[in-house]
Amino acid sequence: MTSDASDHDPRAPHSIADIDARGGAPAARDGVRTSEGPRGLLTVRAARPEDAARVARLLCLRAGTSVDEARQQAPTMIENLPALVIATLTPDGVGADDEDAEALAVPVALSGAFFLPEGMFDDDGWMVTGLLIDPDVRRGGIGRAVLAELVRQVGALQPGAVLQTFVDATHHAALAMHLSVGFHRVEERQSFAGMEMPDGGMVLAVVCPG
Repeated sequence: MTSDASDHDPRAPHSIADIDARGGAPAARDGVRTSEGPRGLLTVRAARPEDAARVARLLCLRAGTSVDEARQQAPTMIENLPALVIATLTPDGVGADDEDAEALAVPVALSGAFFLPEGMFDDDGWMVTGLLIDPDVRRGGIGRAVLAELVRQVGALQPGAVLQTFVDATHHAALAMHLSVGFHRVEERQSFAGMEMPDGGMVLAVVCPG
């Protein structure tokens, strides 16, 4: 995943699925955060090995990623990324304790983080892999909820860690979403950690509390 601007939109107001993950603090249980909305239950948590099919479905949202490639990449991402957050949406009327809740949950967003290999790039530290969001549920606060959980998970792994990302400097909504969960502007550049943005990208960073 890369920090693709089109996938970075849920910090904005209400939208398609009418899911508002921003209306108060989500309930947390065993590292799982849930939030009720008009269209169902939003769950934000760490991806697990059994989520491979869900992760693959979201990876297919990336331009140029085939179904076969996504199926191959998903288990590796789950196993190797220190932090990988998935958001799922359960249909309205199905509660978190319903025995069918897990089976009915549909994946809607995904983001991860890893530590840049020392010496591979001029930059170092933790890096966001990007944010993928199902187009049908953008602008409902889901992206913001996923990023907030990613910051929390990285902080749990390494308190005080600096988590960075690289976004299109012209995508003001994406910038606003990141700023809303604690990221701040570092500098505008055309490349960062092997990624190129000829029209200009913004390096953002946040200190992850433990």
